[in-house]
Amino acid sequence: MISPVLASVLASARAPLNRRIGEVRRATPGFDDAALAAFFADAIDPVVQAVAVLDEARLPAVVMAAADTALQLGVHDRALAARTAQVRDTWQALAGPCAALIAAAPAQVPGMLANAVLHVTQQGGRSGQWRDELAALAGRAADTRELAVLGQLLAWRAGLAHFRRGALTAAAGLPPALALAALKLPEAMRWEDAVATLASDPWWGPDGRADAGIETGAFAGLGGAFMAPPQVRPAHDGFFVDGGARHHLLVADRHGAVLLAASAAEYEAAPAQGGHPAVRLEGDTLQVGTRTVSLDLPAAGLRVVCNADTVAVTSPFTHTIRLLPLP
Repeated sequence: MISPVLASVLASARAPLNRRIGEVRRATPGFDDAALAAFFADAIDPVVQAVAVLDEARLPAVVMAAADTALQLGVHDRALAARTAQVRDTWQALAGPCAALIAAAPAQVPGMLANAVLHVTQQGGRSGQWRDELAALAGRAADTRELAVLGQLLAWRAGLAHFRRGALTAAAGLPPALALAALKLPEAMRWEDAVATLASDPWWGPDGRADAGIETGAFAGLGGAFMAPPQVRPAHDGFFVDGGARHHLLVADRHGAVLLAASAAEYEAAPAQGGHPAVRLEGDTLQVGTRTVSLDLPAAGLRVVCNADTVAVTSPFTHTIRLLPLP
């Protein structure tokens, strides 16, 4: 079932909409009309109802743009049901907060939101967190530029560690109160002080430093990236990783870890060792400054490598890399 307002717009735009759907149907074997109809009801209708409250004159443009985006994303393909569900949930959650921006730029905003949530997922981020945090703040974005920067900041917080520097640079264009809110920092804090600390320490956050660190990696046969227990070497912004079949650049901070493509040559060119005077391994116990960390792994073959701000621990008995902040 669809709302009367969407039904009215569909009736008035029947000819161009049918023509566009027909083009895609003819080019797509197995085109599923029921899947497309369900997306109209579950994802496009909430957007239409939210915009109708603000400006009914914009509804035809909103419906045509949303429909075109949906067709480009392949929501009519049952094989893409998982990603269609992510776009549906995102449009549902952001229809209200983004209604004014969608009305102003219907050809841009729905597609931007859809592509963003799919990218967060593809990069291994927490897409549900990204969607919910953006829904809480999107209504404060004055235009699509601010919405895009806000999405970038929140994608970093949702696990895309390699976004950190770019997001902090872009956030200079946001109202300081909005940027601080996106990062869960006190409104009274000076944005310049926040940026300086966040840029220099990837493990710092609103509740202090994340001393517990994080773990990343898994066996490729179980959905992970590593065919063999990984070996790491220090890099400027992370660690180069030999995962057995492929090489990666691991970028990590308190919010998560991301594996980017790297080459064997980059791995081989990196220093084989990376130590730090405050880090000491004794059997299966790691001393990091004043912290003592039990590694819960056999002592044989344990390896500790440090870059400028992080300790990486690997073992021949696991496909996981443990990452801890340096003092």
